Amino acid sequence: PTGPGLDATRRLDAALRLCRRLHAHIGVAFVAPGPEHVLAGMASLAHVDATTIAAIRQGVREAAAEGRAALAAWCGRAGVPLIAKAERLDATFATWTEHSGDVEPILTRAVRVNDLVIVDRPDPARSFTGRALDTALFAIGRPTLMVGQVVPPDLLDHVVIAWNGSLEATRLIGQSIALLHEATRLTVVHARTERFDETRAADLCGYL
Repeated sequence: PTGPGLDATRRLDAALRLCRRLHAHIGVAFVAPGPEHVLAGMASLAHVDATTIAAIRQGVREAAAEGRAALAAWCGRAGVPLIAKAERLDATFATWTEHSGDVEPILTRAVRVNDLVIVDRPDPARSFTGRALDTALFAIGRPTLMVGQVVPPDLLDHVVIAWNGSLEATRLIGQSIALLHEATRLTVVHARTERFDETRAADLCGYL
C-alpha cells in the first residue's frame, strides 16, 4: 500500500528481493482520500463549493499520476515489467491499482487477497504509515513485513520466529511457509509464559 507523497522505493526493493527467489508478483495499491473524506475535515474551516471539490479531485489525480510514474521509473531501473494484467504467473512483474476512500477499509478489502503485506515503519509526520501498519497487523490477517530505513541484502538469511503457540502465530507460520522454506537459517524464540508447557518450541521445530 502507498499513498500521496509517499516514497515506496524501500518497500519495492524489499519486495523484489523476495519476488526473485519465489517468482512472485508485486501489487502496488495506491490509496487516496476521496473529496468527501477530505471535506469532512475541512467543512468547519472553509467554504466548500464546486471549485473546491474539483481542486481536491485534481490533486488526487495528480498524486496518483506521480505515484504511478515513480513506480514506472523504479520498474525501469529494476528491470521489472509494469503490466495491467498478468499473463505469465511464473514471472516477476508489478501491477498498479488506485483506490479512493479511507485507508483502513480499503486496505482490509484489497490486501486480504495477497500473500504478504509490505509497509513502512510508522512516521509520525505521515499518518498513512501508521494507519497502514495497524490495519495490516490487526485487520487483514495476512503476514506483514515492516521495512526500516535500510533493506538487508538478503531478507531471508536469518528468520526469527517468536513462538507462543497462539492461533495467530500458528496461522502466520502456515501462511509464511513458502518464505520459511527459502530461509538460510531459522531461530525459534520461546518466551516462558503461563502457558509455556502447552506450546513447546520443540514441536514447532519438528514441524519446520
